[in-house]
Amino acid sequence: MEYVAKSSIKLVAHRGYAAEYPENSMSAFVAAVECGGEYLEFDVQLSRDKVPVIIHDDNLQRTGSQNVNIMESSWQ
Repeated sequence: MEYVAKSSIKLVAHRGYAAEYPENSMSAFVAAVECGGEYLEFDVQLSRDKVPVIIHDDNLQRTGSQNVNIMESSWQ
């Protein structure tokens, strides 16, 4: 097995500290950094009127219990 130097490993927080906080929320991002996260990874979808929305999915079904497509909806 090849040795990997610790300095070459980067801790990336996918959607923040989503195991303990609502994913893609400021509290999840802050907690991830406080726990040693070096990088934050998050997804951005655009609403119909081109407003960026930080959300992993293209709709609100999983996280908001509404089958609403982000790209087909206005920010309002």
